[in-house]
Amino acid sequence: MQQPLKITFRDIDHSAAVEDRIREKINKLDHVYNRITSCQVVVEQVQKHQHQGKLHNVTIFMNVPGKYLIASHHPQENLYLAIQQATDSLREQLDEYRRRLYGDTKNHGERLLGEIARLMEDEGYGFIVDQEKNEYYFNLSHLMDVKFHQLQVGEKVKFLPAVGNEGLQARRITIAKRSTF
Repeated sequence: MQQPLKITFRDIDHSAAVEDRIREKINKLDHVYNRITSCQVVVEQVQKHQHQGKLHNVTIFMNVPGKYLIASHHPQENLYLAIQQATDSLREQLDEYRRRLYGDTKNHGERLLGEIARLMEDEGYGFIVDQEKNEYYFNLSHLMDVKFHQLQVGEKVKFLPAVGNEGLQARRITIAKRSTF
């Protein structure tokens, strides 16, 4: 980090143990993206709820080249949990920033080849069968480059397999190019 970490305590007594935990968590974020310009962490006690004890909020303000990141989470009774949740949120933002900056993309896993087995056009869902005859449910929200009404039974598609509450699902469905089958 180019500038020293700033930690501010509001409406709560300073704690060396809390400060150490924050420094430890922020130092780990430097491994996610090592061009952090500056970082400020605000630890505060918020209004007490009738049914809860003291609530703590942790907000992290971070500068990286070309971007200003802010992370916070719901106030927690457990201050260490609030620190964990805020740093986890910032880690996700830093990961996304780094991926976009360097053109990395998330690896969503291996795409499978299948074909449209059935379509329930009025209801907006259907089923795809893969090469091993496994059947995958999908709906119109899982389509990437085609409209639901353009699909035809027997059409070859590529998709990401997933397991949902009701069983196998096909996600991120695209029409397969002729050279893939």
